[in-house]
Amino acid sequence: MSASSPPAPPGPATNLLLAEELKLFLQDYEKNYKAGESKPPEVGRPFLLIAPESDTGVLLIHGLMAAPAEVREWAEFLHARGLTVYAPRLSGHGTSSGDLSTRNANDWLSSVDRGHALLKTCCTKILVAGFSTGAGLALQSAILKPRDFEAVIAVSAPLRFKSFSS
Repeated sequence: MSASSPPAPPGPATNLLLAEELKLFLQDYEKNYKAGESKPPEVGRPFLLIAPESDTGVLLIHGLMAAPAEVREWAEFLHARGLTVYAPRLSGHGTSSGDLSTRNANDWLSSVDRGHALLKTCCTKILVAGFSTGAGLALQSAILKPRDFEAVIAVSAPLRFKSFSS
């Protein structure tokens, strides 16, 4: 893509991948909902903020026991500065503690990978950013796939994960 040509608007692939993520969230939410414990679905729902004039996207990852809505203010800040932002839901989050207890860091990395795939459909440059555990996942993703990301933003990253296998 040349500097003079505008980025392509999100197309069917973006919409399809976002619809799949929303469907996955709703299935997990319905399966794991616990009255008095589960937050409203809008808290856990992944979201995409499109900046049609930019070819740069940010994959914005929430922390442990958090959800996409908890990074919305950060996402809106970045979006207001001309960036497309996708906040995925890490597997097991935004539903119930029972759901979260069955997931591990490998599941969360899969969520990050799917988020990257979604952003690739509408952005040519992708940054990965996260807070807390999300920052650790951002760093791990960039280590595992360094060519996928232009930059990493890690806020309050853990020094290490206990284990990626548990």
